Amino acid sequence: MAGLISIVFAFTFPIELGPIIDPLQAATIGIVTLAVLPVVPIFYYRIKGIVDLDVSEREKRAPFFIFATLCYALAALIFRMVQSSVMFKLALTYVLVSLGIVVITFFWKISVHTAGIAGPSTMFILTYGLNLLPIYFLTAASIWARMRLKAHTFAQALLGATTAIVITTITYVFL
Repeated sequence: MAGLISIVFAFTFPIELGPIIDPLQAATIGIVTLAVLPVVPIFYYRIKGIVDLDVSEREKRAPFFIFATLCYALAALIFRMVQSSVMFKLALTYVLVSLGIVVITFFWKISVHTAGIAGPSTMFILTYGLNLLPIYFLTAASIWARMRLKAHTFAQALLGATTAIVITTITYVFL
């Protein structure tokens, strides 16, 4: 979803990208910093046999979330420096949602997968209007899938989605 929303926002709002970067550059920066880099350590430690792809053990999750948050902060910094307001808002939302998830993870395991669908879905709805409300069916499907895979309880999956929806909405309202 991070890659998809980076592409959509970069090519939908060329004026809000600012005077320095073009849509392809914005999309590329978004894909690399919001979608690719944040998961590199997970794949690395998965290959080494230290974690599974879901980082199922709550105790091992925080460093991965912190790294991802730093990647999102890098994106926000880059987009701020190149005066790209739309992409800055997108990246900052990822930073804040991730910080919320990191804090909760210290106490309880919640679903990053459902947050990763619900947050961008909320951005799409807030940007393009309520006619996109059906996109939340993707969040519902994600909640169902996480429960079906026995990766999360309903409460953990729902809290991941709810955290992303609330933080994304607050960020968009105040920016």
